[in-house]
Amino acid sequence: MQHRLLPLTFMAATLASLVCWQIKGNADEITPPPDSNKPATAPTATRGGANCSSGENSLTAIAPNGGLVTTSADYPALLFYIPETTAKEAEFVIIDGEGNFIYNAKLTLPRKPGIMRLNLPPETASPITETGNPYQWELALICDESDRSGDDLVVGELQRVPVSLEIQNKLQQANSADRFSLYQEAGLEYEAIAALDELRRENPQDERLQSAWEQWLKERGLEDLVGMPAIGD
Repeated sequence: MQHRLLPLTFMAATLASLVCWQIKGNADEITPPPDSNKPATAPTATRGGANCSSGENSLTAIAPNGGLVTTSADYPALLFYIPETTAKEAEFVIIDGEGNFIYNAKLTLPRKPGIMRLNLPPETASPITETGNPYQWELALICDESDRSGDDLVVGELQRVPVSLEIQNKLQQANSADRFSLYQEAGLEYEAIAALDELRRENPQDERLQSAWEQWLKERGLEDLVGMPAIGD
């Protein structure tokens, strides 16, 4: 880890189970997470512009609430659009309010652009436990390993929020489809959309899932990412 990442204080289950979803509205439709009037993407910053990326869409954090990702999970998943890039690797970090690294890893980038899901593995990441004070995160595409000042990067915040004991107990027993509904019930929009992303990856032929995903993108000004494939693991 190079010292450039330290001063971050500047950065503000199965297909059969789907028929059992208890989602408000028409039983034949999937309701995406509730709307938000705030911008969809996180605040972004690049050093020297898009130094190793091309295409109409830049590196993007897919998140509601002006880039502040709220979570109830100890090890949350984050979603990013990875553009066409010559970078082979990316670096992702999360630090807490005291400057301690929660997660710090280099990632091998997929060869094609699309929506990447970044899961924090419990065996290498510290749990997100503190509530109230946001954690800071940064994803950087490594354009030149010998000169990291030219990285293409996106930055934002991650905040742990409490949920009721009832919801916690339900989540512990829920499958992927049930978690989608439970997150909606708890008002956790980001985790609901992350659950929806997980479901569409598990069931790529399910048109209802894809339609709900695309509707969410459109409602948050991310219509340019409609049709972008899910990439990575």
